[in-house]
Amino acid sequence: MKKKQVQTIAIVIAVALVGIGFWFTWQRVNLKPEPKLVFKDNITFKVGQKSFEDEGETPDPALPTITVASIIDIQASDYDEASFNKVPCGNEPQDMMFRFVDTGDVGSYEGTVYAAKGNVCKTYTFNYKVEA
Repeated sequence: MKKKQVQTIAIVIAVALVGIGFWFTWQRVNLKPEPKLVFKDNITFKVGQKSFEDEGETPDPALPTITVASIIDIQASDYDEASFNKVPCGNEPQDMMFRFVDTGDVGSYEGTVYAAKGNVCKTYTFNYKVEA
């Protein structure tokens, strides 16, 4: 090969390596923020307590509605939206399936919370007890 061809190939490789380096650096700097939920310790509900409000029904003060805010540490958590139902995320269509926290019987259970921050969604599970 001629000296000029070797120099041209070397320059193309150097430019490609610099471009790849900038791309990786840009990806690391511009990480998409993930939602962060920190759950409270010893989450306990009463039998019959609901995670939704029926339309037209008067809420029972002895059984307040279960909300995501009532089971997480607000100060330690970082999210845009959180729900027991799936939250809209990026280009994903809204999931219309209704989910709730099961408080029908005494025992220990696992629940699910869906959270979003920007266009990043994450699913969290939490443990809770139901007492009489």
